[in-house]
Amino acid sequence: MKEQKVIGLIFIGILSITLLSIIGIGQGRMVISYGILSLALFLIVFYCKSYVKTKINLLGIILLAGFLSVFLLSYFYSPAATSEYGLWKMRQFVFLAFLPAFLILIVGKLKKNEMTLIENFILFACFATSLVVLYNTFSDGGLAGLQADWFSRQSIGEMNPVWLSRFLGLGLLVLQAPRFEKRPVMVFVLSIALVITALLTGSKTVLYFTLPIIVLYRLFNSGINKRTVLSVLALIGVVSMVAMFLNTINSAALIQRFSLESGTIGMRETMMQSTWNAFIGSGTFNTLFGHGGGTVASSMGYGYVREYPHNLFLEVLFELGLIGFFLLSFQTLLAILLFLKGLRNWVFFAYILHVLFSFTSGDLASNNLVFVFFALYLVSQREKDIKVKYRLKW
Repeated sequence: MKEQKVIGLIFIGILSITLLSIIGIGQGRMVISYGILSLALFLIVFYCKSYVKTKINLLGIILLAGFLSVFLLSYFYSPAATSEYGLWKMRQFVFLAFLPAFLILIVGKLKKNEMTLIENFILFACFATSLVVLYNTFSDGGLAGLQADWFSRQSIGEMNPVWLSRFLGLGLLVLQAPRFEKRPVMVFVLSIALVITALLTGSKTVLYFTLPIIVLYRLFNSGINKRTVLSVLALIGVVSMVAMFLNTINSAALIQRFSLESGTIGMRETMMQSTWNAFIGSGTFNTLFGHGGGTVASSMGYGYVREYPHNLFLEVLFELGLIGFFLLSFQTLLAILLFLKGLRNWVFFAYILHVLFSFTSGDLASNNLVFVFFALYLVSQREKDIKVKYRLKW
């Protein structure tokens, strides 16, 4: 059955860009990713026996197609339509956000073995990455190197430290899946490694987004019972071990790096405010339909280059107007409604986590996993091993 793991193949095709960046391959990574996605498309066309299993999938396709239509139509009036950034942004969104999400929804059903494949792939890649980063950190000066007056951010290959922290946070979330509950020692050890490595990147996301989301996932998944108590005790253990590690770092440098009053926070607040001011000063047409794809940098006084306010929803509001903003927001609303109906697996929290990430970093092109996890969550509602209080009936 060649179609059995096509969703897993699509997901690996998307994450291959991250993995190739981690091992230092910059040239050709897009070609490799496109090749994997093309193989998935081939399998879907020639081997899938049925498509779009539920009306929920169909609704997801409509929302994605509507957003894509508004995005592409905006290029007819966008002054950045032929700019290098405008064309690159269109290509990246279509092939790395819309296409994989659309293909996942077309296949329509995430099988148990595919979920296992995706979980194992993420965990293996995250743990291997963590080991390399930790080895590089301690072989290059060891603990003494952490006593500098300025926090030295760690990364690997050609990976941006912020995106590396995001990736490690995803692995930390996957560790909370029910199938790993019988392996507490493994979860404990991997959690410590991933949290420490994520902190070494200097990204604030692990503290302010990833760990709170994991706590929420545990609470919603377990309720108040023995499992919750054990989870809290395990979390206290992880935090204690991480706190011991943090004691080896210069406290002044640590506070300066992770404080919400650090320089990068202020800069991004200024960028967001500039984009918001530019939007509310727009005419009726631009308020409804936006200024066009690739134009967000102009809201901050730049030309049509890759500068953005580090807030996906604000960027969409400026470029695609209220129509694009609502189409994007409806995706999040649909996911939340399904969650409230009882579907509470790690994929939903991964989607919400990437939505939160998009509030503080990246642009439409680089936040493609927001759309991929949206689609993955919708198809995961067909999985039989997920315990739900109520299933939507159509």
